[in-house]
Amino acid sequence: MRCGRCRAAFNALEALDEAARAVPLPTATEQEPPAAASAPVDSRPETESGSAAAFAAQAIAAGEPHTFAADAGIPSTSEPLPRRRHAWLRAGSWSLAAVLLLALAIGQAGYFFRSELAVAVPSSKTWLEQACAALGCEVELPRRAELLSVEASDLRPHAGSKDQFALSATLRNRAPFAMEFPHLELTLTDTADRALARRVFPPREYLLAGENPSAGMPGQSSFQLSLAIEAASLGAAGYRLYVFYP
Repeated sequence: MRCGRCRAAFNALEALDEAARAVPLPTATEQEPPAAASAPVDSRPETESGSAAAFAAQAIAAGEPHTFAADAGIPSTSEPLPRRRHAWLRAGSWSLAAVLLLALAIGQAGYFFRSELAVAVPSSKTWLEQACAALGCEVELPRRAELLSVEASDLRPHAGSKDQFALSATLRNRAPFAMEFPHLELTLTDTADRALARRVFPPREYLLAGENPSAGMPGQSSFQLSLAIEAASLGAAGYRLYVFYP
């Protein structure tokens, strides 16, 4: 490097190094302590308060989950109102359908088991008869053949005709309720108990004139019957008598 006045050449780096060594570094005691941070005078309280409120709002917002800009205008509801209304309508429709199906099942059970229901609940018989009058059905009397029995019977030649037999029998209804008159099955047998002839008698054939078959046999009662049978030519030596419902 050359001097600007005398144009003499010299090494400027050596001069800088000597100047740096000549200046002593300050000691630890001579260093000035850092200025204590003092609170600035609140010359504008409204401005500072506004800044603090804005900062607090930013801090709260920073802790909340981010909301996309597209959702800003949508109200924060768990489910849209139309969808919830449709859900209520569907639930109401299913409830109404369940009630209707239950009523239909009860009606079908009452229709198919009307006779048993009339026996179990005697007070319902009038209502069942009214319902059957509208539906075109009948409340029939119970048919429980196991509760009927032939207590006594007899088959002998008819006194007024040599070609006929006279059959007499006593039927017993052991049930506590009235039952429909049963059918009778008479089987004529030979000396080896082989069947020679068989015939079925419905109630209208063994009931006396004026007796109502629909009234049935009262509960805990007995019924006596008599029949004239034309079978003398078969040479029957015995018979069997059963009661049943077809």
